[in-house]
Amino acid sequence: MEDDELSLTAYAVLGVLSMNGELLTAGEIKQRATYALRFFWGSPAVSHIRRELQRMLALGLVEEHEIPLGGVRRAQAYQTTGPGERRLRDWVAQDAADDAVVIRNPLLLRIFLGRAIPAEDVLKIIDRRLRQVGADLAEVLQGRRRGDAMGLTPHPDRRFSAAVSDYTIRQLYFDQANLQQLRDTVAAFDAPPPPGNPPFRLKEPPVTR
Repeated sequence: MEDDELSLTAYAVLGVLSMNGELLTAGEIKQRATYALRFFWGSPAVSHIRRELQRMLALGLVEEHEIPLGGVRRAQAYQTTGPGERRLRDWVAQDAADDAVVIRNPLLLRIFLGRAIPAEDVLKIIDRRLRQVGADLAEVLQGRRRGDAMGLTPHPDRRFSAAVSDYTIRQLYFDQANLQQLRDTVAAFDAPPPPGNPPFRLKEPPVTR
């Protein structure tokens, strides 16, 4: 990485700071990222956020302020600078066609290797994920309803984040249906074939001499 090159996590941190122009601690950035980004980007660890903040502080992209927490306790909070806002705009405007989409799904890796355990244990893994997706979907829908009730949407400054929220809702519905189909497929592995339908077998190719 070049001295002034930023990681994707750094841009995510800049975006969280820029979203409402707030002064936020590393822990608060983590909380906002967990709520806003976790379904399509993931939430970085606080230690990672602090490393990125120190790099951006040295580059003049964020500024640091000490805020009181009560008594003698103090905390460091951050906000974007003018150069930081311009850097974020320049990055957002770049062509993303060549950006690699990295998918790391531990659930699918476990199912891929599922022959190592009984099929009923694989089904339990899928069932737990189905429950989690259902809970995530309910949380996102509740958040959308709460935002509507508070008059936060529709709002010109939140059109793009709302569009991603809609994408997330559609994706969760899709994941729910896709997981259910995956479960049905695994559940049918040990089921006897329907009467009158012989099991499918590949035909041997003819031997040529």
